[in-house]
Amino acid sequence: MAIILATAFLFIISLLTDSVVAYIGTSLYDYMPTTTVFLVRGANILISFFFVTVWFAITFKYLPDAHLHWRPIWIGAALTGLLFMMGKFILNHVLINSRLGPIYGPSASILLIMLFVFYSSMILFYGASFTKTYADYAAFKIKPKPYAEKYKKRLKDKLRGTDQNFPTGNRLPGKKNAFE
Repeated sequence: MAIILATAFLFIISLLTDSVVAYIGTSLYDYMPTTTVFLVRGANILISFFFVTVWFAITFKYLPDAHLHWRPIWIGAALTGLLFMMGKFILNHVLINSRLGPIYGPSASILLIMLFVFYSSMILFYGASFTKTYADYAAFKIKPKPYAEKYKKRLKDKLRGTDQNFPTGNRLPGKKNAFE
């Protein structure tokens, strides 16, 4: 519930800052018409990057069933935020410059939404994997929470066919299981 509320809070703050940047941009346009467009775009990109990074950091800190230091979380969130912003930029250009309308018709927008959801989920997974790998590399201890469930041994047992809770039908004559 806290992650949902934090996401809503960050979304509202992001909308407010976008509005403030747009207002400042229109005010500055009278004084510096050529550079205002670049300043507003740059400020908007930096603010969006900041909020996306904070959202990924909150997600990486509170979603897993483990305690982790903030340093690897911020590094992983910054990388994930950068990749997310790059993907958003690329998909924005694909949406504007492509001729998907004549090919797919009205379903082109659904196709792009599905592509964005797929890309976002892969970036989230990659960012979480990078954060864990960086935490292991930098010797930060990842301590499981008391209610966390261990899964490595059970996964190995499932693959070997020795887990009693996961019966396998892949027995071969003369071998314990199909993986040997």
